[in-house]
Amino acid sequence: MRDLLDEYTFARRIAGKSIGLQFQVYPQLDFRNRLVEMPRGLEVLTSVGGIDYGTVHPTALVVVSIVRDHSDDVPAIGQPKGKAWVREVWFNDGRDSGDTFELNFNRNRLERKFGVYRWGADPNERFMAKNDPASVQNVAGARHAREYRIGLVTARLNQDKLFFDLNGEGVPGLYNEMRRVHRYKTRDGRIELRRYLDDRAAALEDAIEVIDGRVYRTMPSPMQRRYRQTGRVRELRRV
Repeated sequence: MRDLLDEYTFARRIAGKSIGLQFQVYPQLDFRNRLVEMPRGLEVLTSVGGIDYGTVHPTALVVVSIVRDHSDDVPAIGQPKGKAWVREVWFNDGRDSGDTFELNFNRNRLERKFGVYRWGADPNERFMAKNDPASVQNVAGARHAREYRIGLVTARLNQDKLFFDLNGEGVPGLYNEMRRVHRYKTRDGRIELRRYLDDRAAALEDAIEVIDGRVYRTMPSPMQRRYRQTGRVRELRRV
């Protein structure tokens, strides 16, 4: 039986041992602790944020600062520039997670506190699409766009260019959430990302795309489709 199963499956299902998550998205967080105190005196180059807005799931804001990294003096093709530090996380997982006043109040508070100049937001969020302040940019919204953002975060982790401030408000909670983000195998053998209690992680990924990826300066305009049989109108969004 051991020869027929991989190490994880045998330990969990046969040996009855708990050895963590299978298909973990960010295993680097288990290999090296990146939740540490942010050193004083770092030269902060810029700060950005990520927004994951929800009405049926929690809402999260994440602030990331880029500090000077002298290893960039020796350029490497494709290597992320600067070291990213997660500074603060605001998280609303209560009954009123879609409270837009709370969202805007805390977004403005974090902008003033850290000098955030740009936010990355999921284009599929209706509220963010209809309320497009100048400081909000649209991240990629295609079907596999989140896998792309995961790749950007992975690149920073592999290059030791992403760290989490232990003393930052809400940051330890984000760190622990990212360690739980994982994929699962479907019945037909496909490996899919499990979207469950990962809103803070998604907001961080949006912020990293503002820094390292392609962002879209305008939110996609909504389209409406009317069904003749029922008269119902469904709002669609170009992604």
